[in-house]
Amino acid sequence: MAGEAEPGKAKAAGIVGILIGCIALINLICGFIYIGLVHGAVDGAGLYSGFGQLIIAILGVVTWLKLSKGAFVGYLVMCILWLIVTIVQVIIALIAWLIWWWFKTEAKKYCAQVGEKCICHGSKVLPTPVDDCDSIATIESVFIAMVIANVIGTILIFAGSIIGCMGTCCAKTNTTNVVVVTTTGMVMTTTTTNEAPPEYPATVKY
Repeated sequence: MAGEAEPGKAKAAGIVGILIGCIALINLICGFIYIGLVHGAVDGAGLYSGFGQLIIAILGVVTWLKLSKGAFVGYLVMCILWLIVTIVQVIIALIAWLIWWWFKTEAKKYCAQVGEKCICHGSKVLPTPVDDCDSIATIESVFIAMVIANVIGTILIFAGSIIGCMGTCCAKTNTTNVVVVTTTGMVMTTTTTNEAPPEYPATVKY
């Protein structure tokens, strides 16, 4: 059928989509942990890329199970867009990890728990305020986890975009050759495709 995706490529999209979904889950967990630990974390680190990756996973599974060509096209479009987003996420998370790693080493010298706040003395100021000084190490771990996860995610999404292109833009058209033997002994060969019905001449001259 013209509206169905090729089963082999649809299965590949589904498997890669599930793996991307695992990356999305890591990003979402890290993002919610970060928001829970840091005051005013409106940037939602990890959440934006995670939600998009989750959509890719859903489209991949739908393509696999339903052989939906429309879902396959959406899968391809999201992979192309989120390849850029995920690369940006890697860069941002890497920079954030370096900042928090440096502050983790400095916090041991200049920061202390005062009541329900982590207070740093001298000129040392945390990038964003936290309640517990022990949260600094957790935040640093969150960002390195996002760096590793999104490097893997970038590779998977790139693979998904290739699969999506093969399954949509470069999909093969099924052709069928039909041999018709007339009563006069002449042989006629027609070719049909799954995209449009074959056209026959109104009359056949011999």
